[in-house]
Amino acid sequence: MMLWSLPGAFVSLCFLSYTMKESNYGEEEAEVDEKNGYRHMERVYFTITIVVYTLCVSIGLSTTVWSITSEILPNYLLAIGSSLT
Repeated sequence: MMLWSLPGAFVSLCFLSYTMKESNYGEEEAEVDEKNGYRHMERVYFTITIVVYTLCVSIGLSTTVWSITSEILPNYLLAIGSSLT
């Protein structure tokens, strides 16, 4: 699952950086009304990309860190193991 979510997180972060740049700067030659509409759509894309990134990370990376840590560390270092001994 981790290998499936990493490409999605990478692509969404690349698109996130692009939309952040475009929503802040945009094209300088455009008219004021046209530029505001364009920036509005870029902000919508920015918000959608944040949601996609959060979904990709929550599918593979968020739970994997805790499950790997619980398997690698000995029981006396874990909170559950220290209360039982």
